[in-house]
Amino acid sequence: MFEMYFAEAIDLQKLCDAVAKHLFVRREDVGVVPLYLIDTKNTAVVIDDIGDGDFPLGVTIHTELVWFHISEVDLAQKLCTSLETTCLISDDGDNPYRWLLVSQNSVQNVFTNPELFDGQCIFKIVE
Repeated sequence: MFEMYFAEAIDLQKLCDAVAKHLFVRREDVGVVPLYLIDTKNTAVVIDDIGDGDFPLGVTIHTELVWFHISEVDLAQKLCTSLETTCLISDDGDNPYRWLLVSQNSVQNVFTNPELFDGQCIFKIVE
């Protein structure tokens, strides 16, 4: 499973279209529903509106259903370019509060507020 969290409100249809395009999946395999309602056997990509924090829109790609032809960072950058936004992705490290902030031109390490993240899974960047 690969997760991305996007900054600001993005038109959900535009997001679905961009995800389908860059993953080469059918548009109907991209669903906008709460994660707890998903049957992961049939839905390749799930978009969940978290609603709070700096990155309120979650995208979960079920990698058992989608073959990645590019790296996770490259996919995130393509989506950020298409949608003119930034996103967070995991840095795959041991620290659960350190993430990669991805934009169309850069990737940098950032830290999230542990209290908000642990209590409510809200992503708030610590300056």
